[in-house]
Amino acid sequence: MVRTITVGGKTRDYTAKEEAEADAALIRHTAQLAEAELTAYVRKRGAAYPPLGDQLDAIMKQMLQDRLDGKALIQQADDWVNDCLAVKADNPKP
Repeated sequence: MVRTITVGGKTRDYTAKEEAEADAALIRHTAQLAEAELTAYVRKRGAAYPPLGDQLDAIMKQMLQDRLDGKALIQQADDWVNDCLAVKADNPKP
């Protein structure tokens, strides 16, 4: 499809350079819209989750319960549970 432009009341076809510039501008605009939509989605979804601290606390409690039930944890998880328990022991609730 040939694009046309009207300048000073006269209509003419785009030059190859104008066509390429128009295509590039459309691509940039489309990318900006997609980025804005994605950013809004990420922000909205992120705000809907519980606070990260609450999520981590629930995971730690589940791992601790699994350990108490005799389930083996991978070493990194076991170390993390130990680190969390040490922080709680060193900083008891008032």
